[in-house]
Parts: sequence; C-alpha cells; structure tokens
Amino acid sequence: MSVYILYIYALQIEQGRFDWYRLAIAANMAVIIVTTLFRRTAVKVSTNPFFWVITALRTFWSFLVLNYAYTYMQQALAPLWLTNSLLVLSMILIVYSRLSLGLNIGFVPAKRELVTTGAYGYVRHPIHTAEFVFFISYILVSYTPLNLFLLSLGVIFVGVKSLTEESFFKDDEEFKAYKKKVPYLWIPGLI
Repeated sequence: MSVYILYIYALQIEQGRFDWYRLAIAANMAVIIVTTLFRRTAVKVSTNPFFWVITALRTFWSFLVLNYAYTYMQQALAPLWLTNSLLVLSMILIVYSRLSLGLNIGFVPAKRELVTTGAYGYVRHPIHTAEFVFFISYILVSYTPLNLFLLSLGVIFVGVKSLTEESFFKDDEEFKAYKKKVPYLWIPGLI
C-alpha cells in the first residue's frame, strides 16, 4: 500500500500538484517502505480482528482523506509561517520517531524488539504524536467543516490505534516496566 501511495503522490507532483504536504507524505511513505523491507521478524502478532480493522481504517483513511481534503481546500485559519512550522515539526518528529523505531516497524500490533530510546524515551507513541501535529497543521491550512470532521476521524483512528497497541502489550512484563519509565502516550509531561 505504501508503494502505491508513494507512486500516486509522485504522479501528482509530476503533474504540477506539488505542495509541502504531499512531499511530507511521500517522504514518510519512503521511510516506511525502506524500514518495512528490512524489519525484524515478529515474535508474536495480534490475531484480534478489531486490531486489524483499526489498522486498516487508519492506513486507508490517511490516503483517501488527505487526498480528498487537499482537493477541496477552502480557508486557512492560521498564517502560513505557523502551518509550515507545524508541518516541519511533524516531519522532524516522524523521521526521528521512525529512525528511533528502526527495524521494529509494524502495522498491526506485534512483538518485536521493544524500543525505549530515542523518541520512545519521551513518549510511547511518538509517530502518532507526529501525526497529530501534522493533522493540526493540515486543518489550519485547509479548514472546512467537512475537513475538520474527516481529520477528526483520523485523530480518533490514530488514538484508538495507540490504545490497541497498549492493549496488545498489557501482559508483557518488559512493556509494563517501560510504561512506568515512560508514562506518556503522546505528549511528554501531559498525556
């Protein structure tokens, strides 16, 4: 799926539909592809159908909605310097988080090597934090009530994805120790 998304964005950029959001999404997809090709084999993978559905919704939602939301840009709610700053921050966070995760990338909850350093030394779901920042930037630059609704669904899917991962590891002793060391899901010192 990530290869297809990268291909679609490359075609759109080639057709002159370039913007920093498409470039950011394409860069994220490229990192996902490379790390997925060389990822560690999972020791245990979730068989819970709910976890798989949430993963599918979150994955396909991103591609479909962000394309649709972009097409119908209406009104910016914040100055361009702010939205671009948030976009850059989200990309720095996502690259740092994905590099911190290394070869342990997965889509459905699975036990690989537990990462507790880098971005994962601050929050337990830094990639999701980066996505939240991206969504905020995106809605500030392309506000419509429909876009707000659609991006809110994305926040819900990402939040539920975090919680499904937490649920998958709830009985894992190593994860319990990590959870005590890093008590925050998304925002250091807050949540």
